Amino acid sequence: MSRCPDALVCETVFDSVLAKVADKVDLSLVFLAKLNTSDVDFGVTCKHGPEECAGNVQQLCVAAYSSFTQFWQFVQCNNYHGRWEIGNPDVAFSCAHASGIEWDGPVADCAGKDASGKTAEGSPVSRRAQGKLS
Repeated sequence: MSRCPDALVCETVFDSVLAKVADKVDLSLVFLAKLNTSDVDFGVTCKHGPEECAGNVQQLCVAAYSSFTQFWQFVQCNNYHGRWEIGNPDVAFSCAHASGIEWDGPVADCAGKDASGKTAEGSPVSRRAQGKLS
């Protein structure tokens, strides 16, 4: 739900709360999509379109291979750019850099070297995550 307007509002509120209680909470985000085996790019259909699927994959992969602090900075940076830019590879690269995340390596293997949310083989994230993303 990386492009969901309601989620962005909630994440903004959580950001101000986390500044005060981060050491007392265990926060995780939930991404919703409908399984779609005919979708060759993601294997799912996202409510706010394929760009949201790309943003979801980017955020899930960053969450899986970075610290929570880096992940949360990445999400907040995405949100700062506006919901219509989430899923944009240039925004993902920029936010990764701003959050101290090295895109090459496991994040790139998961979210695509080009940050498209797709691997070079084009296999959906649902098949390539191998249990790292839940």
